[in-house]
Amino acid sequence: MALPPLPAAAGGGVGVRGASPEIAAVMAAVVDVFMPALDNATATAVADGHLARLARAARRSQSSSSSSSSSSSGDNDDREPPAPSRETLLAFLQTSAASFSAEQDILRTLATVLWPLTTSVGTSMSPAARARAVRGLAGGLGLLRPLYKTLASVGKLFPLGVSLHHSRSPPTTTMINPYYAAIDIEALQAAAGGPGHDIELEYDVVVVGSGAGGGVVAAELARAGHSVLVLEKAKYTPPSRLSFQSLDSFAHLFEQSGFLSSADGSMGILAGSAWGGGTYVNWSASLRPPLKVRKEWAKDYGLDYFLSPDYDRALDAVCARIGVTLDGVAHNVSNTLLMEGCKKIGYPCDEVPQNTGGADHRCGFCTYGCPYGEKLGTHQTFLHDAADAGAAFLEGAYVSRVLISPAKPRSAAGSRPRATGVRVLVGGGQDGHPPTEAQATYRLTVLARRAVVSSCGSLSTPALLLRSGLRGPHVGRNLRLHPVSTVTGFFPQHRTRPYEGPILSCVSDVATSVAGGGGGGGSSKSSPSKQLPPAGYGAKLEVTASHPIFYASYLPFRDAADYRRLLLQYPRSASLISLVRDYDSTARVVVDAAGAPQVEFSLGPRDEAAIVEGVVAGGRALAAAGAAEVNTTQDSVPPLVLDDDEEGEGSNDAETRREAKIAAWAARVRAEGVRQLRAAVSCAHQMGSCRMSARADAGAVRPDGETYEVEGLYVADASLFPTASGVNPMVTTLSMAYSVAQFMKQKLAAAGEEAAASARL
Repeated sequence: MALPPLPAAAGGGVGVRGASPEIAAVMAAVVDVFMPALDNATATAVADGHLARLARAARRSQSSSSSSSSSSSGDNDDREPPAPSRETLLAFLQTSAASFSAEQDILRTLATVLWPLTTSVGTSMSPAARARAVRGLAGGLGLLRPLYKTLASVGKLFPLGVSLHHSRSPPTTTMINPYYAAIDIEALQAAAGGPGHDIELEYDVVVVGSGAGGGVVAAELARAGHSVLVLEKAKYTPPSRLSFQSLDSFAHLFEQSGFLSSADGSMGILAGSAWGGGTYVNWSASLRPPLKVRKEWAKDYGLDYFLSPDYDRALDAVCARIGVTLDGVAHNVSNTLLMEGCKKIGYPCDEVPQNTGGADHRCGFCTYGCPYGEKLGTHQTFLHDAADAGAAFLEGAYVSRVLISPAKPRSAAGSRPRATGVRVLVGGGQDGHPPTEAQATYRLTVLARRAVVSSCGSLSTPALLLRSGLRGPHVGRNLRLHPVSTVTGFFPQHRTRPYEGPILSCVSDVATSVAGGGGGGGSSKSSPSKQLPPAGYGAKLEVTASHPIFYASYLPFRDAADYRRLLLQYPRSASLISLVRDYDSTARVVVDAAGAPQVEFSLGPRDEAAIVEGVVAGGRALAAAGAAEVNTTQDSVPPLVLDDDEEGEGSNDAETRREAKIAAWAARVRAEGVRQLRAAVSCAHQMGSCRMSARADAGAVRPDGETYEVEGLYVADASLFPTASGVNPMVTTLSMAYSVAQFMKQKLAAAGEEAAASARL
C-alpha cells in the first residue's frame, strides 16, 4: 500500500467540521508539531534513507539461498511495486497534515485542554521550537503529562485516521445483513398520547445490552418461554452500510468514539459500543479460560461451579454456537513473523481458535465490524436465536436506572429490595452524551415481571448499578483491564501489509513463564532489579490490529522527522502487544455528576515489570524474525537498528555485535519502564467491576448472577470475573452468561411452580 500525499487544506489551515476559527487554529498548530511539512533537506534525507534500507534488504534477499519468511508470507508480493518512488515519499513528507475533519463532540472535549496553547504554541514559533515546547510536557508534572498525551492523540491520530486509508474496501456483494425487527417506538408514542407522554411496556425479563452477555441470556430465556426485551444503546447497522474507515468506525462502534481513557489520561481504553457489543468489533480470538484461573476462582472466591462438569458443558455450548475452531485458521504476515521469530529463539507459540465456523477468514477489517459476516459474534448467533424465539429489541435505548421497590417489612426474614423494571431514554442526547430526562425524545418505563439483567459491560454495568442506588463496596471496584504496550518491527524485506488478513491468530506465553512462582513473586534472571507477578500472571505476546490510526498510536515521538520516518515503514511493519494479566494494578469505575462511567487506574509495579518483559520478549522475537529495526512506545528509548552492519554478515563477530545491540536495547527498555503517562499503555479488555463471589464481603454478585443487594437484579457480562482471565475474554463471558441464564431458568421455573401451587390453594 503506497502512502498517498496528505490532503492540503482548502485555503490553508485546518479543515475541522463545525469548529470555531480559534479551535481550528490551535489544532492546526498542534498537528503541525507532530506532522509538519518537512523542509526539503530533511525530507530528502528521510526518503533516501528509507529507500536505501529497502535496497539493502533487496540485495540481501537476492543473495540469500533461503528466505523462509519470504516464502511463507510473501504470497501477495505481486500486488504492489517493490518500493515506493522517491517522488511519492517526498510528496508525503513535504505535505503538512494540518488538514482533517473531526466530530464536534470530540472537539468540544478537547477544547478546554487546547485553548491555553494559542499563546505558547503558534505560528510565531518555529516548528522545532513548537516540538520542543510540546515534548517538554511529557516530562512535566501533574496535569502536563496527560496534556501531552491528549496533544499527541490530536496531532498523530486524527490526520492519519482520514488520510492513510486502505486502497481497497471489502466487496459489498459478500456482506451479510441480518435484520432484527425492532420495536416501533413512534407507534408506541402515538398510542401513549403523543409527544411528551411516557411509554409503558411490560415483559418477563429485561436485558440491558446485546453483547457476549446479553445476547446469550436473551436467547436462553426467550427459548425457555419468557417474554424478553433487549435494550441496546447502540444502533444496528448492516455491514453494507459501514464505511470501514477509522474515524467513522470509531465514532459509531466504540465508547466515546474510541478516545475513552482513564481519568488521569494514562490508560487508553478501547471498549465496543455496538449491536453485539464487543463481539461485533473484536478480532475473533476464542480462548477458553485457563484451568489455573478456574481453580483460582474456585479456591479464592468459593466458586466451585467453575470446576464442575456443568461449566464445561456451558463452555462447549457457547463455543459450538459461535463456531469456535482451528479449522480454516490462516495467518497474515505479522502472525507468521511472530511464529517464526518464536521458533528461532525457542519461545512457545500456539495457534488461536477463531469463532468463524471454519471459514477462510482473512478480512482484516474485524475491528470495524466483519464485512463478510464470517465472525460469529452475538449479532450473528445468539441475537438471531433470541429473535427467532420471540424476543423484542429496542435500539438507541439508554437505560438511566433500574427501578427498585423497597424491601418488605422487617418481619420478612432476609427480604431485600427488588428490581421491578428500568427507566429508558431514547434520542435527544447532545455531543455524543446520553440524553437527560428533559432532553430525551422518548421516555419509557419498562416493567420486568421476573428479572432485570444488566449486560452492558464492565464499564456501564457498575455505572448503571451506581445510578440505581446500589452502594455495595464491590460495585465498580476490582476492575481489571489487561494493560498492554506495543513493540513494532520494520521488515524492509517484506511487504507485510499489516492491515490485511486475520488480525490475531497466534499467541506466545513466553513472558508469562518468566514470572515467579509460589504466589510470592520472583525475579527474572534478565531483570534482577524488577519483581514480577507470581506464576499464572505475566504477559502474553499477540499481534494487534494495525490499521493506520492504530499504527500511529504505537509509534514513539522523538521529533517530527523521525515520526514521519517511522510512518514510511508502515506497509512493511509488524506490531505485537505485551498483554498482562493484572496482578497488582488497581482500577475502579465511578460515575460523574451526569452518571457516566469514569475509570480510575493505577499501574502496579509488578504489572509494569511484566509489561516490560513482554515488550523485550516481543522485540527479541521480531529481531529473530528478521526485523531491521524495532521500536517501542517509549519516546526516550532509541530504536534498535539491526541492518546497519553489512560487513562480516554471518560471522561470529557479527552475531556477537548483534546480540550486544539487542542486550543494550533491552537494558534501556527496562531502565525506562512503562511508568504511567511516560509510555503508551492501553487496553481492549475490561473485566471484574462487579465481581462474583460466594461471600458478600468479597463480591457484588452471588454465584448464580443475582446481585447481593437487590433481588431480581442480575449481572451477566465480563464484570462478573473474580479476576482477570489472562486470555481474550469473549468465550469466558459467553460461558458465564450462559451459566447465569441456566440458574435464572431454574429459579424462575421454581418460582412459577410455587405461584401456581399457591393459586390452587
